[in-house]
Amino acid sequence: MRRFPKMLATALMTIGASSAAAQSQSPPGVQPLAGRATVFLNGGLQIASQDLTRSSTFSLYDEEARLDIAQNDIEGGGFVEIGGSYRFLDQIGAGLSFMSVDSKGDATVDGSIPHPLEFDLFRQITGSESNLRHKETAVHLFATYHMPLTEKIDLTFSAGPSFFNISQDFVRSITFSEAPPFTSVTLDGVERTTIKKNGVGFNIGADATYGLTRFMGFDLGVGAMARYTRGGADFDVTDGESVNVKGGGFQIGGGVRVRF
Repeated sequence: MRRFPKMLATALMTIGASSAAAQSQSPPGVQPLAGRATVFLNGGLQIASQDLTRSSTFSLYDEEARLDIAQNDIEGGGFVEIGGSYRFLDQIGAGLSFMSVDSKGDATVDGSIPHPLEFDLFRQITGSESNLRHKETAVHLFATYHMPLTEKIDLTFSAGPSFFNISQDFVRSITFSEAPPFTSVTLDGVERTTIKKNGVGFNIGADATYGLTRFMGFDLGVGAMARYTRGGADFDVTDGESVNVKGGGFQIGGGVRVRF
């Protein structure tokens, strides 16, 4: 948390430094849409993919058994987001949002199991597991720069730190059976585990808002957004075995805007 003031200050300075150039691109005399405070609700798609591969070993029959586990296509999926911002100057503001992404993936298991009677003779074992859940929630804090295009349309650029909570299902170990003459082994099942970790990252994005109408003192509109956010954390799956899981990705979506 000590890094947040520095990160927010950096984002503010970056947006402030670009505001002079962007100012000349705004039509003269066009003011931002009415209302300094904005509440928004978005839905969309997070485009991201990550393959988690790891190898583990364990002692069996005085030899070393080995498992290679691959979990593919982690973290793409739909997201929902709710948040708000406040424009404390004509074009400069700040805000925060809460976002959730939920998806599922598959895993493959390939391993070599020692023979119980013959030394240095290994049997192959293969299998798969489906519906391994990846879930992440994130709090995005951001500074904003507003650039009006017309009386009804404006653009908002944002950047800042992101705080992730990532929950990931892993294949932890396997159970198998064997019978004389021990020429093969059969995969009976896998042991799954769910681990949660926190991580810190960043977000940078843009939002286009179109004002529709005024209702009961509120200005209602719709918007489209694009954002890139990234963070991650190290997950200790077993003793001495760690894997890095990323959160975030490229996000596109849209939703409703309420200004007042």
